Amino acid sequence: MSKKYITHKMIEAFRAAIEHGGIGAGADALGMSQPSVTAAVA
Repeated sequence: MSKKYITHKMIEAFRAAIEHGGIGAGADALGMSQPSVTAAVA
């Protein structure tokens, strides 16, 4: 079984999505693409 670590980037992406009401809005707030934030949160 492989280990998956939670990174600072993942936490920031999740936090932005929650605070801004969605993945797209969170991505805009972070200056990232929506697919990048989706991948970080998944």
